[in-house]
Amino acid sequence: MNIEQLEYIVEVAKTRSISVASVNLHVSQSGISKSITNLEHELGVKIFTRSRMGAIPTETGLKLINNAYEVLIGIQKIEEEAKILNGELSPGKLKLATIPSMLMTYLPKTLANFKKDYPYIQVEITEQGSLDIINDIEQNNVDIGLIVLIEECKDHLNGTLVETEINVCVSKNSLLAYNEIITPKDLVNQPIVLYNSHLWERFFQKHLSGQKGINILFSSNSTEVIKKTVAEGLSIGFSTDLALKGDQYVQKGDIVPIPFVNNEVAIRSYGWIHPKNKHFTLEAKKFLHYLKTQIVKGDI
Repeated sequence: MNIEQLEYIVEVAKTRSISVASVNLHVSQSGISKSITNLEHELGVKIFTRSRMGAIPTETGLKLINNAYEVLIGIQKIEEEAKILNGELSPGKLKLATIPSMLMTYLPKTLANFKKDYPYIQVEITEQGSLDIINDIEQNNVDIGLIVLIEECKDHLNGTLVETEINVCVSKNSLLAYNEIITPKDLVNQPIVLYNSHLWERFFQKHLSGQKGINILFSSNSTEVIKKTVAEGLSIGFSTDLALKGDQYVQKGDIVPIPFVNNEVAIRSYGWIHPKNKHFTLEAKKFLHYLKTQIVKGDI
């Protein structure tokens, strides 16, 4: 087994194609295919199955590929640290802009793990709304934005990180707390409080503006104010599964989140965005890998 073989199986798994992997790695298809076959014989396992869909990792192969990826990252880290110590490479820098929901959930442990492995990479973080982050991305002011994926981000590199349901949040003493779902009709004559943002205004316009009898009590920039008024039974609010992860009001049972359904369950997609005309730095790629890993773990 050698490093090149690990690189080959990781790249083939990523591209699902030996031919594409050969182009990316500047190695012949036959060279990659023979090397992988030799590795399979050495380990006594089948790493890929070949089909019309491409080269698909087997269940065992996927575990080996994940281990191979971690080994390659470790080697890369050693090489970079050696270059920094020798003065051949300047410490990296990563500018990150994020919405509050990501900052309060997955980001803290992601950053802790990332900085533990890459202490020489300087990370700058700003907290903003999605539209402000998209504006910063367009101005090339940040490397990565963590946002709610909306129409305005389609012209930039982007990807989905997690999809989450939108919930109606009610007091435990509300009659609505016994509902399995809540529809716009259920909210007629109910005092509603909205978070003061463009995205929640769009949500209201899409799902509630056409329903008669909807009463907006007030809007606020403070999630704490909103949660307190909901917990005390003074109003009804909206939030996502992500924003409610680890929330004390929910954990204590003072607030009951119920899926909002308007013909179908309302979904909000969270993801990353990167300037389309800016180089995707190694630091940014590494950070996204750590973030995706943290999300898969579901650990906040």
